Amino acid sequence: MNNKRLLKELYIAIEERIETVRHSSCCDTFKIFPFALYDEKNVCMRDVDNSLNIFDKTPYETIFCANTAVEWKGGYTAIWCISGAIDEDVLASKLLHEMYHAHQHAVGDERFADEFNAVFEYRCTPELLTLKLRENSLLAELTDNVCISKLNELAALRARRKALFPYEYSYESKVETIEGSAQYIELEALKLLNESKYSAAIRRIKHRIMQLQSLLPARIGCYDTGALLLITMRGAGFDMNTVMAKTHLTISDIFIGKSHASCAYSSTFVPDAGICEYIDNDRRALVSLVEKALSSPAVVSGHGLKLLGFNVYNARSIAIGTDMYLYTQCFLMYSDKGVERILSGDHIVRIGEDRSNITEVFAI
Repeated sequence: MNNKRLLKELYIAIEERIETVRHSSCCDTFKIFPFALYDEKNVCMRDVDNSLNIFDKTPYETIFCANTAVEWKGGYTAIWCISGAIDEDVLASKLLHEMYHAHQHAVGDERFADEFNAVFEYRCTPELLTLKLRENSLLAELTDNVCISKLNELAALRARRKALFPYEYSYESKVETIEGSAQYIELEALKLLNESKYSAAIRRIKHRIMQLQSLLPARIGCYDTGALLLITMRGAGFDMNTVMAKTHLTISDIFIGKSHASCAYSSTFVPDAGICEYIDNDRRALVSLVEKALSSPAVVSGHGLKLLGFNVYNARSIAIGTDMYLYTQCFLMYSDKGVERILSGDHIVRIGEDRSNITEVFAI
């Protein structure tokens, strides 16, 4: 099998699909950025002279890591790791998702969440998750049918959550803005490329946000709720160019403000026993994961270790006794006495008193 040839063929197929979307209303608020596809050995992308080039990934391991938007030769490039078969329409839409992130970086959007802080500071409570699950139920309904009374209820519940849980609300609304906006672009692109695949994606999202499992880790569910909130706002007559424009307000704050919502909504929210049990089970699972990792020798330990990066998508932290642990999947970036290093795979990291410090790393 000629992996280089297949990578080039896939690149051209995706390029054609992105060109289909380029001149649609989907791209009114941002421009199309360059993109790269890569596998375990090779990177495929356009050169400055527009020729299609394949080169060795090895010297650029820390750049071509995960599916994201990266700085490359003075600009931003969307990148995607090809590790198996993938639907070409879906891949094109996901690269447009990453291009929207490139746009957010390029314009200096200031609504990115502080993931390094949030992974340690975010605290879930039964009351918080009860509010969120009720909101999600309303969002699932409003996506297809904008009902004014339910729209107002959603705005009031969000205002209430903002008042009661300001840190958690701020973090989630920022993720909804950055990731939800990109997922909204992804869905709009998929709708243009294949409407039946778009409809199937919306059904899956609506199903996901109704499940308890969508609530933790908090970041993951915000992709879906942010995208559906934008679809709901569009259905309610919001000017989407204004909503998607650079501003200091999150999309949730724009929604609450336009709705003139008050946190004094009269509905009570008694925490559901199922949510309490879910939180307890989630903690037990994390403790078990840490204990299992600690049963093996550390793969990294010593002084002068600094945490540089981790997979923020689903990273978690947990305090056990006096120790704090970080769980990260896929990769971990750190410096060892000033030398930058990257570990592939899933790891448990014992964090020092200063949360930028690492004392030990254990493989899972």
